[in-house]
Amino acid sequence: MQMRILSAPVVALPILVLTLVATTASADWLNWRGPTQSGSAAPNAQPPLTWSEEENVAWKIDLPGEGSSTPLVTDDQIIVLSSEPGEDDQVRFLLGSYSRADGSKNWQSVATEATPHEGMHDTNTMASWSPVSDGKHIFAYYGSWGVYCFDLNGEKVWSKELSPMTMRAGFGEGSSPGLHGDNLILQRDHGGSSEIVVLDKSDGDERWRVERDEPTNWGTPLVTEHGGKALVITTGENFVRCYDLADGAELWRCGGQTMRPVATPVRHGDSVIVASGFRGSYLCSIPLGQTGDLTERVNWFYDSGTPDIPSPLLSDGRLYFFQGKNGILSCVDASDGTQHYFRERLDGVGTIYASPTAAGGHIYITARDGSTTVIKDGPILEVVAQNQLDATTDATPVVVGNDLYIRARTALYCLRK
Repeated sequence: MQMRILSAPVVALPILVLTLVATTASADWLNWRGPTQSGSAAPNAQPPLTWSEEENVAWKIDLPGEGSSTPLVTDDQIIVLSSEPGEDDQVRFLLGSYSRADGSKNWQSVATEATPHEGMHDTNTMASWSPVSDGKHIFAYYGSWGVYCFDLNGEKVWSKELSPMTMRAGFGEGSSPGLHGDNLILQRDHGGSSEIVVLDKSDGDERWRVERDEPTNWGTPLVTEHGGKALVITTGENFVRCYDLADGAELWRCGGQTMRPVATPVRHGDSVIVASGFRGSYLCSIPLGQTGDLTERVNWFYDSGTPDIPSPLLSDGRLYFFQGKNGILSCVDASDGTQHYFRERLDGVGTIYASPTAAGGHIYITARDGSTTVIKDGPILEVVAQNQLDATTDATPVVVGNDLYIRARTALYCLRK
């Protein structure tokens, strides 16, 4: 089976809701999926369509150590997490700020130095968590090595130690934090005691903690509002779960996902879309505003062609997603799952860890080999350009204004016409 529409109605007004979000969102990129938490840049963004190591490169800088986290942009600063070897087998966890104008370093801070208690997959790094910001502070989560709050001058405001996690097969960590109002949300699913933890962003004090019956996954929570409540929606191998941000009460759950989900959910109107694609395939649209077990009450679902590591992209009511972590792309109507095109192979696109980004009427698709394929943002697959940088790249492209930022493993590019 490819797609099935169930009897539960899809609630109206998704286009209106998305339009409102898009027109009121900040142009800054304050979390890893951008101003609408869906992978789309602000409406006025016009990044370049073509580039190379010589063409349309406003600047390129070498970063200390390495990393695979997606940067954030606030005002004139671009913030990047990285890690480098310290003394006596320790790892130094770094946070750096660079000028958007020319890439010059504003400041660099050391969050902590620690000795890792386990290894990681050869494609992972010790800086795979993407930071978040409220425009005044930066919140950097380093998993087992704690969470840290910095001001925009690089001064540490507070820090909080956290218990070590034991990840499946020693593959390393990588779930990024969520931020909503005064709440910092951490999803910590691993081989030990899994949990979701909510901290006060002003001082790091714990507001609540809920244990989770979930094995290792690398999911990042989606925090959104519906029905007068702020909701925390988490992926999970056993269940997608929705919590009340106020107190951690579980409002609903939905089964069907595959092993160790990675992709971040996206909000569409009165539904949330969740996907996973490791050792199986499942992508579904779950109606908000209900309670209990929603496994048999989803709006529609696919059980083939669904993404593993890259998260889905939502743009203008269209949902884009890869098959597994390969350059096989689908585009469907987010309201009812109707296919625009399905499992179309993009020539020259190999393994993909980065999620797609929408900007200026185009979709930017970056593969691990440093290539980026640009396609039209529309119901018909049309390749516009194919570009190549000489750098391994796992981070998602970031677009602010006319600038496209590509964070490679050891370098940062600003691409500009």
